[in-house]
Amino acid sequence: MAGDWTSYDPPEATAPVREDTGAPYGGEASFETYDPDREQARLRRTVASLVAVVVGGVVAAGITAVTIVKVAGSDAPSPPPAAAPPAAPAPLAAEPPRIDAFSTESRQAMLAALRDATGSTQVIDAVMFPEQIIVNVLGPDPDGPRHMYTWNGELAFFDETEAYGRSFDLARLAVDFHTLCPADLDDCVAEVKRPYDDSESWVSVTDMGTYQRRGYDLAGNPD
Repeated sequence: MAGDWTSYDPPEATAPVREDTGAPYGGEASFETYDPDREQARLRRTVASLVAVVVGGVVAAGITAVTIVKVAGSDAPSPPPAAAPPAAPAPLAAEPPRIDAFSTESRQAMLAALRDATGSTQVIDAVMFPEQIIVNVLGPDPDGPRHMYTWNGELAFFDETEAYGRSFDLARLAVDFHTLCPADLDDCVAEVKRPYDDSESWVSVTDMGTYQRRGYDLAGNPD
């Protein structure tokens, strides 16, 4: 009858019966019986092989690194030689002994050089400093310019001048300037010239520290 449903009874299925052979998926069994001692021995051999491989790799890497360092070192330029120590400075030349132009010995040496240069010891004037003596003398032409000489151990012509005054013989000077100058000779300046009149002195000694001036005759007596 249309629209009526009938019950369905499936046929009985008969499951195949599998023979138990000991294999999990059928077929013949192929697995060995588990032996703990044998498995531990196999595991130790495997670990020992891995350790040998790792250690060998580390040793090989170390050898390679040492070889590279050695090769690089052999190609590197040699360090420059150590600089020689600086030479010891040369000893300073000894300074010449200081000239004492106020001493009698210096004055006599200057007069001897002046005599050799000009033929006499006649001067118009002379100015004495601690280490130098300056003199003005007549030139070759009595009416021409005067000549200036300096002496500091050696006599030298310096220049032509227009010094005025009458000449006199400087060898007549018999003054010990060490007794007329101040204690510090560096402050002493002495001038020797013929006086124009009785108001002037042959010798004038000036203390440059105090600017005091004193007059003396050619023998060193105070005026």
